[in-house]
Amino acid sequence: MFHRSLAAVVLGLVAMPLLAQEVINACANPNRNNFIRLVADTSECLPFETPLTWNVEGPEGQEGPPGPPGPATAGPVEYWFVGFSTATVNGGVGLVGMHGACQADFGPEARMSTTTEMFRSPIATPQTGLAWVNQTDDLNNAGDPSRNCQGWGAATAGKYGTVVLGDVLGIWQPEDCDKLFHVACAVPVTP
Repeated sequence: MFHRSLAAVVLGLVAMPLLAQEVINACANPNRNNFIRLVADTSECLPFETPLTWNVEGPEGQEGPPGPPGPATAGPVEYWFVGFSTATVNGGVGLVGMHGACQADFGPEARMSTTTEMFRSPIATPQTGLAWVNQTDDLNNAGDPSRNCQGWGAATAGKYGTVVLGDVLGIWQPEDCDKLFHVACAVPVTP
């Protein structure tokens, strides 16, 4: 065991300077199952050994074919107002509840609309009644608590949320959070 370990260390120390060269020289002994020993030059091979030489690094290959196109980069998602939910909810159901009311009618990507989305969206038909609308464009932040039922978490009178009048979109008014209204909904579109 000691002799094999010592041989491996010696071979490694001898091979290190050889690998720093551009070519590797070796001698293969056919009498010992083509045992290969590294040498500085093939002139060191014994008469019954076969001299071998190979490059440390081969020539650069040809350029390969172009790869498949990568995925399309998605720009910012734009949402447009599409209508009111059929369900009515109070102002305390939270953003998840507001989004859920929209998803039930307009699909899994629908969510509560913001006032800005209502202004910029082309509206096909007027809506009927009142609907909760979010007065912030950052739906990760519920916005001003005095206008959104304390982050859409308070279903009590005396706390207010913003609703939009459907017959005349663009008319906003505060309403008590314990009241039931539809939800103004938006869906993603390709601008």
